Amino acid sequence: MRLPRHRLTRRYDRLLRMASWLLRLLGPDVHGGAEEGLGLTFDMNRLFQEAVSVALGAAIRRHARHQQLRLTREQPVRALVKDASETGRFMLRPDLCLWLEDQLIAILDTKWKRLSPVHDQHKADISQADLYQLLAYGHAYGCDRLVLIYPHHPGLQDWSLPRFRYCSSTPSDIALQVAAFDLQASRCAADQLLEQQFDGLG
Repeated sequence: MRLPRHRLTRRYDRLLRMASWLLRLLGPDVHGGAEEGLGLTFDMNRLFQEAVSVALGAAIRRHARHQQLRLTREQPVRALVKDASETGRFMLRPDLCLWLEDQLIAILDTKWKRLSPVHDQHKADISQADLYQLLAYGHAYGCDRLVLIYPHHPGLQDWSLPRFRYCSSTPSDIALQVAAFDLQASRCAADQLLEQQFDGLG
């Protein structure tokens, strides 16, 4: 039995099309042809940020100093600049902030981008805009330990992850760590990343 197509059933067209795909076992895929299909898209930046955040949260709970540690997501929000009326503009929201009691010890920013040390061992396609963004965080939050977190892939296996220090004409000691986070071994990656933030803290 077929449902008649007229103005009274028009609002069910999309639902009927989806039911048709389901009954014919059609799913989202990459293929050519005249057949329409259902497309799914995901914000991989948000998913990667969430995956790293959850893994780090679990690493904190396992850590010996877990009662002193906390992780905040996109908090606290601060202004990058103030206008003539002293109103904050261009708000900053770091992905993750790691706190030891009331001291901000590290700002971590996740990037769903592929590092490629093949062309340049020193830069590895790290975006200069990302470096500027982290520098703004460091100055606005008074934090001297910054971390850019990228997804790990096999091409990074034999590459030494760089550590940088920002140049400044005024006394400044803002350090930038580049980390490759292995999503297939997220527990180990999170434990290691967390432990690295204590280097030099005592």
